[in-house]
Amino acid sequence: MPDNADPKPRTIDERLDGLTQTVEIIAAMQRDNEKRFADIATTLQEIATNQKRDGEHILALVRIAELHDRRLTRLEGDQQ
Repeated sequence: MPDNADPKPRTIDERLDGLTQTVEIIAAMQRDNEKRFADIATTLQEIATNQKRDGEHILALVRIAELHDRRLTRLEGDQQ
């Protein structure tokens, strides 16, 4: 049976270097995720702001339509 073990065990310095590289990769991934999250949060805030504005515009249009409806109803009543 062949020996698959690493012929020379890694030194503490080699292991520490490997761990350091791993931590650096994880930290970079975390920074990336935080930036993406911030971008998404900004986009969601913009959407909420736009929805609020659109809702206000729709309510204004409803008020205008109601005023026009009342006016037309009055005018129709005057003609009868």
